[in-house]
Amino acid sequence: MNRQNNQYLGAIIGHAVGDAMGFPTEFSKREELLQNPVIEMIDSPDVGQPAGSWSDDTAMVIATIDSFIQKKYFDYKDIMDKWVKWISKSEYTPTGVAFDIGRTCLKAIKKYCNGTAPL
Repeated sequence: MNRQNNQYLGAIIGHAVGDAMGFPTEFSKREELLQNPVIEMIDSPDVGQPAGSWSDDTAMVIATIDSFIQKKYFDYKDIMDKWVKWISKSEYTPTGVAFDIGRTCLKAIKKYCNGTAPL
């Protein structure tokens, strides 16, 4: 693997690891985190996900990268199709269950499913 590909892979893995560590404390108060800093992967009991699970953010990144690898360019329709599969078939999820989907993303994906163009 060349240096540039290593950098891409490092960025993707760094994103996923950071997401998995930060996701369980997404809505925690700063003071709480200062008292109890996250130093290892922890469960996300609010959404029933085990330690090490990534969130909707990483699921969407993985789906987007999958599309780019397959198409060799940013095909917005294909990306949206993969996001639909993420929600409807739980693809790109760490545990086989799509969860914690942001309202704005869900609204945009529903609009796409109802015929709105991806861009």
